[in-house]
Amino acid sequence: MVVPPSDTGSSVTYETFLGFSGYVTSLAELDDTIAIMKAQGFNTYRISFRPSWLNRDNSYHGYTEAYIDHLLATTDFLVIVDGNHLYPPTEASAQDARTHWTDVQNRLFQILSRYGNNPRVAIELINEYVSTDYNTRMQALITAIREAGYTNMIVVNKWNTAWHKFTDPLDNTYQGYHYYFNSWSVDGAMNQMEIAASRGIKVINTEIGASYNEYRDYTQSTVDETEAFIAQCTALGAGNLLWQNNNDDNWATYVHYDLEITVS
Repeated sequence: MVVPPSDTGSSVTYETFLGFSGYVTSLAELDDTIAIMKAQGFNTYRISFRPSWLNRDNSYHGYTEAYIDHLLATTDFLVIVDGNHLYPPTEASAQDARTHWTDVQNRLFQILSRYGNNPRVAIELINEYVSTDYNTRMQALITAIREAGYTNMIVVNKWNTAWHKFTDPLDNTYQGYHYYFNSWSVDGAMNQMEIAASRGIKVINTEIGASYNEYRDYTQSTVDETEAFIAQCTALGAGNLLWQNNNDDNWATYVHYDLEITVS
């Protein structure tokens, strides 16, 4: 059973955060995704938007407040806004982000200016930033958000850097890694989860899946591994969001391979 979100305070609490992650292309498609999530008992949606400097005309995958507003109005989900969906995870992409770091910050504060202190809106800082200055840059963003008076949950996703617990005076920062089981084993991924837990880090993995090549590359084995990983994470209290790419693109293939997720 999903524990309903609180409408007061600085955070939303569920027993485990579970749901979908991806881009939205229309309100009609978003309604289809919401229907699937409600049927599954999911409670969290991470909505992704391309970085502003890569989408100057605000068109395909551009930042769209109407989608966020619709999620808030028609669901009780926690909505994680991934406004700087940097991709691919390369040093060249990271360098591009550094060149446009003012844009990274402006996008975060654009989101917060509308949804600041809403306990159902979490803000993810940047997607898959791979450089060695990751800890320094993420801490600076967390500090800036808190100094500006915003209480929203903050989400950061790391790459190959070691787990590091960030300083947050509200202790309302979650971290995660992105696990795809065409390249990860369940044992390897769970070892990472246990390290995070041992360091007192609260976890939401904002992308996981059977393959980073999307549904066309899924197998029964990789779907089973995804299911096993989610079950073991749930026992630890770590959240996971299934990457769907556009809307619910990947879901039908998960259904084909009998993915089962228990929401407690």
